[in-house]
Amino acid sequence: MSKTGGHNSSKVKTSELWYSCPYLQAVEINSLLQGYPWRTFILRLRNSNYKTMHRRHTTLREKGRRQAIRGPAYMFNEKGTSLTAEEERFLDSAEYGNIPVVRKMLEESKTLNFNCVDYMGQNALQLAVGNEHLEVTELLLKKENLARVGDALLLAISKGYVRIVEAILNHPAFAQGQRLTLSPLEQELRDDDFYAYDEDGTRFSHDITPIILAAHCQEYEIVHILLLKGARIERPHDYFCKCNECIEKQRKDSFSHSRSRMNAYKGLASAAYLSLSSEDPVLTALELSNELARLANIETEFKIINTILASFFNDLIYLLENRYKNDYRKLSMQCKDFVVGVLDLCRDTEEVEAILNGDVNIHLCPEHHRPSLSRIKLAIKYEVKKFVAHPNCQQQLLTMWYENLSGLRQQSIAVKFLAVFGVSIGLPFLAIAYWIAPCSKKKRMAGEEIISHSAIASNIIHYMVEIFSKRLLRGVVLANSIMYHILKMCWSNFAVSQRLGRTLRSPFMKFVAHAVSFTIFLGLLVVNASDRFEGVKNLPNETITDHPKQIFRVKTTQFSWTELLIMKWVLGMIWSECKEIWEEGPREYVLHLWNLLDFGMLSIFVASFTARFMAFLKATEAQQYVDQYVQDDDLNNVTLPPEVAYFTYARNKWLPSDPQIISEGLYAIAVVLSFSRIAYILPANESFGPLQISLGRTVKDIFKFMVIFIMVFLAFMIGMFNLYSYYLGAKYNPAFTTVEESFKTLFWSIFGLSEVISVVLKYDHKFIENIGYVLYGVYNVTMVVVLLNMLIAMINNSYQEIEEDADVEWKFARAKLWLSYFDEGRTLPAPFNLVPSPKSFYYLILRIKMCLIKLCKSKAKNCENDLEMGMLNSKQRKIMKRLIKRYVLKAQVDRENDEVNEGK
Repeated sequence: MSKTGGHNSSKVKTSELWYSCPYLQAVEINSLLQGYPWRTFILRLRNSNYKTMHRRHTTLREKGRRQAIRGPAYMFNEKGTSLTAEEERFLDSAEYGNIPVVRKMLEESKTLNFNCVDYMGQNALQLAVGNEHLEVTELLLKKENLARVGDALLLAISKGYVRIVEAILNHPAFAQGQRLTLSPLEQELRDDDFYAYDEDGTRFSHDITPIILAAHCQEYEIVHILLLKGARIERPHDYFCKCNECIEKQRKDSFSHSRSRMNAYKGLASAAYLSLSSEDPVLTALELSNELARLANIETEFKIINTILASFFNDLIYLLENRYKNDYRKLSMQCKDFVVGVLDLCRDTEEVEAILNGDVNIHLCPEHHRPSLSRIKLAIKYEVKKFVAHPNCQQQLLTMWYENLSGLRQQSIAVKFLAVFGVSIGLPFLAIAYWIAPCSKKKRMAGEEIISHSAIASNIIHYMVEIFSKRLLRGVVLANSIMYHILKMCWSNFAVSQRLGRTLRSPFMKFVAHAVSFTIFLGLLVVNASDRFEGVKNLPNETITDHPKQIFRVKTTQFSWTELLIMKWVLGMIWSECKEIWEEGPREYVLHLWNLLDFGMLSIFVASFTARFMAFLKATEAQQYVDQYVQDDDLNNVTLPPEVAYFTYARNKWLPSDPQIISEGLYAIAVVLSFSRIAYILPANESFGPLQISLGRTVKDIFKFMVIFIMVFLAFMIGMFNLYSYYLGAKYNPAFTTVEESFKTLFWSIFGLSEVISVVLKYDHKFIENIGYVLYGVYNVTMVVVLLNMLIAMINNSYQEIEEDADVEWKFARAKLWLSYFDEGRTLPAPFNLVPSPKSFYYLILRIKMCLIKLCKSKAKNCENDLEMGMLNSKQRKIMKRLIKRYVLKAQVDRENDEVNEGK
């Protein structure tokens, strides 16, 4: 075999050549090479480079010796490496682990260049590391001015050789730790050859640091070693960062900048790095998953790799544009899977609570001792559905859902239905009981103490009276005895009220109370319209009054008792929404679509009642004018001013902008939105929950579809209007002659309610008429055949996605519903929440007290709180370390099993 392995070498496969070319290596799509016109260019490039390559010739080479690393990037060396016999022997000994020969040559040879490289561009250290020769590696590391130590470290990390990594990290070059934090690209200005800076020097990208590579390879032990050495992965700057560093990198090489960001995020999202680098891996993984999901929607472009090959890759750009987008989504899912994997390893309630509640620094109200569930709220916000739907998480949520009602959880559906029915009947009494005693167990003890002290005082008075004056003060004794029994009865009632108050504060009972309240509200809406079920008593052209001098509009604008109740319910719901905005903040409030529906519904109700009230005021003013200035008993015989006479007209003479007409229209919209609000509670049921989720996804698809629909609809509406606007009165119907008629005709034609005669003219203008036929036909085909079927396909696809993972989707939606009732407050539903309870005054006093404490800044209390929080944090860290240790061990076992299965 000749040293120049040009045309004599066997043909290289197209896929190998694809990865060996330094320009094409970044593209990584070898399947697209076949059949492209520039394949000839690449083959010529390969042949020209092979002619200039020099290979070293040895007898071991002819016997088919095993080469350690044959990276394809080394196949294009323009200059061969001329080696002496001594150097060839030294490289062979290092490659095959011949320790005595390596030691002898290093100690005795004066002319040996221990940094020499073979035809593949590898020195003795890289060959020894690649073949896992620890002793040879240690001998070489003792030499001063040893080259490519960084390359050897990266190679050892990629191979997973932990002992060799430890040996290399003990090299003096890593003493200060700066080498671990800088990438080869950042160390390019150094004078040494710690890394090989030419394209033949390393198999790894120049932005890869040892810690990033270890994280990519999921090497837990190596990541731990590097973290102890001080290595960290720096989080990339924001995508829209305008600092000088980002601007310079983007200007110099936008592709390398995007690739370095991707490599950094791959390391940050690695399970090995998440487990070992963060004190709270669950929180870090959740936040990182959200950041990566956000980047998936932003960083979708893929820049051209090199201007030399730009003309050859025009057909591939479309395939490459979404590459980073998909990568970011995969990394986001990887973080979510990590969180689910940690939760899956919990073995008791304490560990589950440690993950779900998260940071113990969150101050909880001492009255109810309910966990904060901060991690679940964060997972819901970031849509980590598998985490929320996990059995461990659902078990904890279910326990809290039936708080203070543990016996009800195991009961049948019939028993639960009876409980709901009982709440429906006794809701006012439950509200009264909650007003009397809304406090928890702690405050109940305080109340019990007060009553007991009162009873003791009564007994003392009773005893003293008997001693000092049994006969003279017998009446007082009787009164005191009565007071004692009254206090005892009060305590008995107080205890019952306490139990009812605690029961009503449980999330399940809060949900039932709010659902019952809203059901009553819907019933009032139905009752309010029940008097018109069989038709109204007076026609639109008739007026009916109670007496001759009564203004007709005074009778029609008065509020009925059902409408007054509806107004009370609306005021109660408005107050509840105001409290929710105050607690969550406007931004979080707006992010929930159900809140927007509530806001819209209540706003329309308020606008409707306001317009109705304005009409009532105007009618009342007209009635006052009649009562003051009109003496005749019959208004039909009197000439009234126009502004007064208007309120005596029948409905058919009202103005279109009449406040009462506007009120009735807004009220109808509000009623529709009110009944659609029922869908909010459907996720509580396993059967209706997935249907409600599919309905919500369908609404989103319709909104997406409406963008294309409106574009097409507007195009044809304006076009047909321009065509027929000059023929007003010259058509068999007014279709397309005005913008309004054009809109109506095209809209109802989607449902087949328009006729072809809409485009026919009375005149013999065949050109205009034929164009009308063509445009109208194209519109119907586009709308009915194409767009509507596309909408059906989108809806079907969304339904299939929900159906495939229906259990996870339903549990996630149910958890969102449950969490809205876990928070403290908003216990009483509308309209009972309009009456301030003693608890409200108690909380007001508590807040004033807290403000005074903060102003005083008590040192002793602060020290006590800090000590308590330190103990809680220590406990939290111990639990998290225990879970992470299990996760790491499980990951290592799974990896070993995979290697065994691959070897079979």
